[in-house]
Amino acid sequence: MTTSAAKPNRLIHATSPYLRQHAHNPVDWHIWNSEALAEARQHNKPIFLSIGYAACHWCHVMAHESFEDPQVAALLNESFINIKVDREERPDLDELYMLATQLVTGSGGWPMSVWLTPDLEPFYAGTYFPPMDGYGRPSFTRVIRALADAWQNQRTEVLQQAGKIAAACRAHAAQQGEQAGPLDAAACLTHMIDRCVETFDDAQGGRRGAPKFPPSQLLNLWLDILPGERSPSASAAVGDGGGIKLPDEKIALARQMLVKTLDGMMMGGIFDQLAGGFARYSTDEAWLVPHFEKMLYDNAQLGLAYARAAVQLQRPDYAAVARRTFDFWLDEMTAGEGGFYSSLDADSEGHEGRFYVWSMDELRRSLPDKGDAQLAADAFGITEPGNWEGTNVLTMRRSMAQLAAGRGVAVAVIERRLEGIIKTLRQVRSARPRPGTDAKVLTGWNALMIYSLAVAGKLLDEPRYLQAARRAADYILRHHRSDSSGLLRVSCSGHVADIPAFLEDYAFFIVALAALGQGEESVTGAAPSTPRYLAAATDLADRMIRNFADAEQGGFYLSSSEHDALFARIKTGADNAVPSANAWAIWGLVMLQRQTGNEQYLAAAQAALAAFASLIAQRPEHFASMLSVVVSLESASARALQSADAVFEAWTSEPLASAAGGTTLQCLAGLKLPPQFYAADSGRIAFAAWVNGDSARPLEVRAELAGLPSAAPSSPDDQMLGYAGDLTWRLGITVPPGGFLAGDAIEIMMTAAICTTGVCLPERSFSSRLRTGGERSVAPPKCKAKNAS
Repeated sequence: MTTSAAKPNRLIHATSPYLRQHAHNPVDWHIWNSEALAEARQHNKPIFLSIGYAACHWCHVMAHESFEDPQVAALLNESFINIKVDREERPDLDELYMLATQLVTGSGGWPMSVWLTPDLEPFYAGTYFPPMDGYGRPSFTRVIRALADAWQNQRTEVLQQAGKIAAACRAHAAQQGEQAGPLDAAACLTHMIDRCVETFDDAQGGRRGAPKFPPSQLLNLWLDILPGERSPSASAAVGDGGGIKLPDEKIALARQMLVKTLDGMMMGGIFDQLAGGFARYSTDEAWLVPHFEKMLYDNAQLGLAYARAAVQLQRPDYAAVARRTFDFWLDEMTAGEGGFYSSLDADSEGHEGRFYVWSMDELRRSLPDKGDAQLAADAFGITEPGNWEGTNVLTMRRSMAQLAAGRGVAVAVIERRLEGIIKTLRQVRSARPRPGTDAKVLTGWNALMIYSLAVAGKLLDEPRYLQAARRAADYILRHHRSDSSGLLRVSCSGHVADIPAFLEDYAFFIVALAALGQGEESVTGAAPSTPRYLAAATDLADRMIRNFADAEQGGFYLSSSEHDALFARIKTGADNAVPSANAWAIWGLVMLQRQTGNEQYLAAAQAALAAFASLIAQRPEHFASMLSVVVSLESASARALQSADAVFEAWTSEPLASAAGGTTLQCLAGLKLPPQFYAADSGRIAFAAWVNGDSARPLEVRAELAGLPSAAPSSPDDQMLGYAGDLTWRLGITVPPGGFLAGDAIEIMMTAAICTTGVCLPERSFSSRLRTGGERSVAPPKCKAKNAS
């Protein structure tokens, strides 16, 4: 980026490399801080808020076209307090003002351009504005002149507009987490699969249309519900459906979508065929031409998805993609002390993608052996005309078997030759000017990679991944954590910014630490000591509950009481480019409850999951991380219920022989539930009875709950969800005509939805033969739960 001012502005002192890229703009930029906001209020000037990030191509374009232009800068400096924000440092500002932008324009993106009143309420918003009218957009100078004029001459209307936009943002934020209740997980998962099928690209995988983003959270959810390996996560079963019974055809659809998408991405240009790692998204439907930036959060999630799929689906090629993805970040995007850098830019030499593309002439010069050059061209789809702007984005559309068959050689021969070709081409490429690296170390994004490496290290039998995960975790604990303020958000080049961490930082890091803490040896080796990763995770969990929790409605706000007080505070459970922070908060708390026994963690997790239950049921495809947590919870709960003392029995004081036909036999039935489980309200509890267990001889049963049972956890709106503890029902069984015959026995079955942690397991059936001793046995037999038919 060219410099337009000899004297740097305030951004020269910023931690963010993105902000420092604008330090020589003639625009009088401020960092978002109390000084800048006070100046806006003091002079009663509106704020121009520009939000972007270092790897954003169109951010660079707008900077060059407008922010480096002295005439544009003069207009901005005269009429506005100009504030530049790195969205990766301040996700709270990005989330809130992106919501405003979407409400104003119907779409969003970066660079984000928002104009605020001195009270921080937005009155106009957009994204990229060109220097001249075009692309169906007004020029940037036209916009800033019009807004400056409106502020001077139509102040009342501007403030009214700002008030309406702010009110709409508050209303939208308030919708997150309304209503509560237990989830029907099987129904939600079935609905999710159906919704995904409606928009699925059967030819290329992923969602139909362009641009096409990797569905990272859905990939991991589809893996969760497939039969396969046990989960790498804390006491969860991923790959066995979590004990949730789905129709075979739905599981088959999930598998088809998973495989088609994984295959399409790894063969396309979105995957770096030379160095490994994934670009942010594809600009077309075929995964061919990417938007070339590489983001830490994408590669953490996708690397884990390929590692899991490699094990569950027995696909060595997926394992290779996972290794190349992780190895790229470890080799090229890791700080000396172990933290992971945030992103690699899309641009180099002033052009998007120049670092990655090849012409046929470049290929031939790089590979003098004609056979190698032709093999590379065939393997990577390189042609004279090219597949993008006269150049070639490398893809891998032919399999090793196809390449070998065309040359009459063994697959192993092709693999060895291509390995050497890739090494050569990568060396040639490395001599080109490299795209810029955003060397910020973000706590939350690092935590995603820490978790993925810890899990993938076990799945792929790669101890070096686990070692890298521990090094990065130690870096965050050493540099991004203080006793007084808890976690901090970001550091760069050894400087730690004074920005308190957000919910995603806490939630992601708690899960990562809990995963590292499984089986961890204590610091001293002495038995009573608490392992250090687990100790750190519990400290952060306590702070998260204290500073982020919505005590009234359940769930967690994205920002804490330590952050700037904005006009709305957002709480959401939906996924975005990164997983839902609320989902990972729930997951982390449940992991810690299992490891520590602290019931406070379970209660907070229950309240959070219940808060989002109705939204998950309505739009499950947007809540994939929440549903992954539900699968994990239900799997663990199903195993716990099967192994715990869930006991059902029925008894009566009346001998069967004395019951006359047509009369009512009075009985009692009892269900004893283990701690943390409850039977959903009586509308979901049913009884049935048969003579000698013969379905052809059913008996009429009426049931009434006896006594005052313990109440199950309440929802945030104080609706009781069910009954816990030791439950007893009075049963009235209508005796068949002629009474019972000698030797007859009555089999009684109870069907109930058993719930825990805000979710309900599939309905279970418990059965017991009616006892005639008049009272409960001292040691009632355990009855194995089975699925209701």
